Amino acid sequence: MKRLSATDAILLYQERSPSDYGHCMRVTVLDIADRVPAAAAQEVRDILASAITRFDPLCSRPISTPLGLHHPLWVKDPDFTVDNHIYRVGCPSPGTERELADFVSSIASRPLDRTRPLWEIWIVEGLASGELALVTKVHHAVADGLATAQMFDEICTTEPVPIGQLLQSRGYQASPIPSKPTLVRLAVIDVLKMLPTIPGVLRRSREVRRARRDRAPEQRPARAWDARPTALNRQLGPCRRFAFTSFDLNEIKTIKDAYGVSVNDVFLAICTTSIRRLLLDRDELPDFPLIANVPVSTRTLEQQYTYGNQVGALAVRMPTDIEDPVERLLALKADVDVAKADFRLAEGARPMDVAELFPPLVHQMVVRVVRDQAGKGRPLMGNVPLSNIPGPREEVYLGDFKITSVYGLGPLVAGMGLNMTAWSYAGRLNLSLLSCRETIPDLWALAELAQDAFDELYQRCRTAGTRGC
Repeated sequence: MKRLSATDAILLYQERSPSDYGHCMRVTVLDIADRVPAAAAQEVRDILASAITRFDPLCSRPISTPLGLHHPLWVKDPDFTVDNHIYRVGCPSPGTERELADFVSSIASRPLDRTRPLWEIWIVEGLASGELALVTKVHHAVADGLATAQMFDEICTTEPVPIGQLLQSRGYQASPIPSKPTLVRLAVIDVLKMLPTIPGVLRRSREVRRARRDRAPEQRPARAWDARPTALNRQLGPCRRFAFTSFDLNEIKTIKDAYGVSVNDVFLAICTTSIRRLLLDRDELPDFPLIANVPVSTRTLEQQYTYGNQVGALAVRMPTDIEDPVERLLALKADVDVAKADFRLAEGARPMDVAELFPPLVHQMVVRVVRDQAGKGRPLMGNVPLSNIPGPREEVYLGDFKITSVYGLGPLVAGMGLNMTAWSYAGRLNLSLLSCRETIPDLWALAELAQDAFDELYQRCRTAGTRGC
């Protein structure tokens, strides 16, 4: 059993309506060469079923604490079976990328079953390319982006491995669900363990506040709750929309080197430019910068290959009010640098550190306020989440099936009707877009705008000749 952290629990608490889903997803495409698709799909299912029991988070479900005394516990599910989580389906004809995206949209548009471990895998046959796709859905409370990438690393290999060497799952053992008195006793013990940490966090919070007051104005970062309403910030509907595109990572690095920025800065600039043009086309572009919510991993070396969420967030101004794309990129870099410096400054007193001091009731009240304000058009967590997750640099294998591409996508959060997530894999930066029908009915148009934004920056850097020109 393991107690959910405050961050993990908040991701469960935010599912307050039929249109709030807290799951993340990944689309993995497998090359099955000349094998019979049905037989290959069965082999993939057997490999996954064998591997799943190695991951305790995928065998556990959340159990609430009586009276809300503490956050839920992850408890091994005594009724766990992979048959409740792994499904084989056919992609709608003709099986192109558009039909696959429509299928992913339908899977993204329904919540996970809280009475079971919070994940599903859909093995999709019938793609026009002759490949298989794995559509993986895992609740964000189970793992953040880096943790899911670590799971990916643990299941995959750098060389093909025959299936016979993989079908060696460990025995699955689960204890009965704890009784209510036991849950109360465990909650009290955990609260008592937490109490001695309060003075240190409060002291560190006072130090951070003083340091922030002493900074020059140009060193002060954006704040997520300063985001103003835009057309992307409205009440979420239940129907999700998914689209994707991809960029050559070496060409991204060419842009990076030309302007002295990072790969992540280029990713943020592509997102900013594409959103700017989308809003311009809809005659909805505001005259002020949007604010991006950019996740940052806080996972230490000691926390590698652990799960749950070890993540904070930067609030970054998206200079959608700047017309020139290169000036926009450099302005983004400057604001990211300020946000990173503030994030380092706040170590030990970041929102996730302070959140651990409060009981579930407070977190649930905060979630309710954020959602209510979002329903009134006021986004308290920024205008749009933009996430960039590093994946394997070389092609990897699931058994002896080569993985040809990977797309990861995060959830929509109350008040933010668009999520843009990049996942790098084998020399590509793969960009996933998720929205709801009410916010952006046709996401493929935004995917094309993102491609145009990349092409424009790449052409500018190739003709510039010198940095910043």
